[in-house]
Amino acid sequence: MPTFYFHVRRGSVIYLDHQGLDLADLKSAWDHALGDAALLLRKNDSDDASGERWIEIDDEFGKIVSTPPQGTVFQ
Repeated sequence: MPTFYFHVRRGSVIYLDHQGLDLADLKSAWDHALGDAALLLRKNDSDDASGERWIEIDDEFGKIVSTPPQGTVFQ
């Protein structure tokens, strides 16, 4: 089963997911990202970073395999 990492970007700041999750496929990774988006983004709400926020999904090799569609912003 592949490992996916869910990095949260806020403006120019990135919060790296060092643990990752083993999931069946990219669709499962997207389901996880969408289901937990609010939790992942609130985790760093006390930081001073501002601007748009989004989740980037990377594979176990550090390659970006998915980002939200253009215009999707989690706030």
